Amino acid sequence: MRRFLIAALIVGVLALVYFKPWVRTPAPAPSPAPAMRTFEVPSWGNGAPNVLIDLPADARTEHQRGPDFDVTYFTLPSGGRLGIYAGHHPNPAHPANAQSLKGVIGGQPVTWFCWQATANEAGKYTCETVVEGLFRSPAPPAPQTPSPPSASGVESLTLHIWAAGSGADVEQLCGYAAKLKLKPPAVGS
Repeated sequence: MRRFLIAALIVGVLALVYFKPWVRTPAPAPSPAPAMRTFEVPSWGNGAPNVLIDLPADARTEHQRGPDFDVTYFTLPSGGRLGIYAGHHPNPAHPANAQSLKGVIGGQPVTWFCWQATANEAGKYTCETVVEGLFRSPAPPAPQTPSPPSASGVESLTLHIWAAGSGADVEQLCGYAAKLKLKPPAVGS
């Protein structure tokens, strides 16, 4: 019995020396929120307002102008990528088995379609949505003669938004997209 008590005492002392239960490893400090910047996304001109989106300040941008649309790409340092098409003929390309999720962008209800990338891109995801009616030209007063729907010729604006990257990147990018808004008109316009 005495040997048992001595052995238990030795094990207890060794446990205190090696495991130090009274010394707690401090939890790592939370990562600081990234510095943010408001980016202005062109909306094909022709009277449609530009779109504003807040993203990390270190996001890289690339812009392509088409004959009747604009596409702006944002790439995060982590590799996550957000694309915003502004025009009239979006071309969503989600697979039939994509999961649908309800959301809101700029106050408009949307359906996101999300799927995992191909097997050779394990851990990569894509989500996309189309936003209709974010901008609608005000109806002009009833003219005596036919005229275009608005002074600019633009009745509405359609956005096709997609995010790709790791699951965390896509979740973060879709959250940023949810908060985008139209650029207010200049004073006196």
